Amino acid sequence: MAKTVLHIGYSKTGTTWFQRQLFNKIPGYRFVGHNDLPEQMFSKNRNFNNIKPDIDKLCSEPSVISDENLLGTFASGTLEKNAKFYSELFPDSIVLLFIRNQTDKLCSVYSEYIKMGGTLRLNDYLWLADSPMSAEEHYYNKTIDIYYRYFGKNRVVVVLFEDFSRNQRGFVTSLLSRLDLPVVNNIKYEVKENISLSVTNLNMLRCANILVKKYRWLRYIRTAMLIIFRYGLRHGCFRNKKSSEEFLGRENYLRIKEMYKDSNMQVARLTGIDNLREYNY
Repeated sequence: MAKTVLHIGYSKTGTTWFQRQLFNKIPGYRFVGHNDLPEQMFSKNRNFNNIKPDIDKLCSEPSVISDENLLGTFASGTLEKNAKFYSELFPDSIVLLFIRNQTDKLCSVYSEYIKMGGTLRLNDYLWLADSPMSAEEHYYNKTIDIYYRYFGKNRVVVVLFEDFSRNQRGFVTSLLSRLDLPVVNNIKYEVKENISLSVTNLNMLRCANILVKKYRWLRYIRTAMLIIFRYGLRHGCFRNKKSSEEFLGRENYLRIKEMYKDSNMQVARLTGIDNLREYNY
């Protein structure tokens, strides 16, 4: 198997931008996205011997595989199983893991939930038993520890979404160097992917989602609203973006910060990343 970089997530950390603006432009490397991977990769009953020939064919030349669905979840019991499986399937690969401070990430996750048709209020979404907050998905230290155990620390690269947001060009240059990948010259840094909706837009869209469940014909109006909101954001309208504390409310914000405080200290210890506090982890 040729050199392989395995980008596994997390979600809401710029994955779409990296897939469209970087990973598919690296000279001499094949980009492998979700639709290129064997369907059985995501099956509970996957079989190593059935998948291995397809993967060997895909990775017969240097490749960057990028799909945040590869990560799995603690709640489903797939996260560690996946890490073990990938260590056998891609034994010499380099694993790339993006993380993002939990308060900002959860704001983005909730925004995506509403865009996909969700109807729950923020508090209900955060704290109901089957919500993302009920699982261990954002205890990054646990994920990092698992991948260190199966791949070895020297083959797991953990990076911060915030570093990318602050200095895109510098981040990309550093990332390519760390991964020992060729320089990419035609990157469109000005392109924005998956722009977050404003709080006002989200509230309007959630109301529309509720109505659509009762009156199906309103889905066309909802779709038009979403298009208008996205267009407006790309052209400088609807800029009432709030901080994560304002978005979540102070009580939720402090509760989430306390929840992940020890985990983030462990992340710093495991990875040697020393600027987590600077980015509000």
